[in-house]
Amino acid sequence: MHACLQKYCLWSGQKVNPSKSSIYFSKNTPRVKAISINAILGFQRIKETARHLGLPLFMGRNKTDNWQHILDSIQKRVTGWKSRVLSKAGRLTLIATIGQAIPAYGMSTNKLPQKVCKAIDGHLRKFWWGTTEAGNPRIHLRAWDCICKPKSVGGLGLRRTNDYNRAFLAKWGWLLISGSTALWAQVLRSKYVKIGTFMDSTAKASDSPLWKAMVGVKDLIMKGACILVGSGSTTNIWRDPWVPKHSSYRPTPICEPGPGFAWVSDFIKPGQRWNLPKLRLAFHEEDVRRILHIPLSATRQEDI
Repeated sequence: MHACLQKYCLWSGQKVNPSKSSIYFSKNTPRVKAISINAILGFQRIKETARHLGLPLFMGRNKTDNWQHILDSIQKRVTGWKSRVLSKAGRLTLIATIGQAIPAYGMSTNKLPQKVCKAIDGHLRKFWWGTTEAGNPRIHLRAWDCICKPKSVGGLGLRRTNDYNRAFLAKWGWLLISGSTALWAQVLRSKYVKIGTFMDSTAKASDSPLWKAMVGVKDLIMKGACILVGSGSTTNIWRDPWVPKHSSYRPTPICEPGPGFAWVSDFIKPGQRWNLPKLRLAFHEEDVRRILHIPLSATRQEDI
């Protein structure tokens, strides 16, 4: 390993800083061997409480304790802001730009416990309503859920921490099903999606925390994900979401599944045109109108 590092430094012109480099040994590594390796590399041994980019490298069994540093950081910021001298607009700006941004990096790849999400919302909620001159919390005149609704429906455009967290995790799932070729996507597909697609996948207790978190928000992705029909040869008409502007993205059938009524391609005539008589045999008229509005490419592209 030391030789590899030296060769890398020679090729790249960079240099390893031993004082900023750490090494971690599993509990199965004999103490004498660990000391010997440390002496060769010149690195310091990493502690189990170590953090990287503000996040703990090793998660303990108590999930709430793992994220205590985020709660402490938010509480410290909120305590330092003098809510009594700030207008409502000023408080809203601080919450949106700083208060809700502090946990964003950690939430982007981790599922925060509900207890932590509620605690974060609690700190921001107390700051929003402010305190009296005696330092007591003011009465909360509106529920936090109402405040966190979009402005178009009477809210203030803030986000509940749990919703924010789920949206971050759904982003990774969306990139996976929309065909990302990034290295992380290739690794996850090779390890977990061996049959079918991500939407058909499940998670086991032994799977990585990220994968379990991504599978846990599949329902959120399914609320808005719809297949863009190309050739229609890989889209099942009964199982897959493929009809835009439909509540479930799936048409309601009026016949039993059978030969010639399984794939979207079964309803496409040569020349990439919809087979209207066949559509009317299988679906209700309202669904037929929706399907006819789906544009078909002149070239038989893949479904995406």
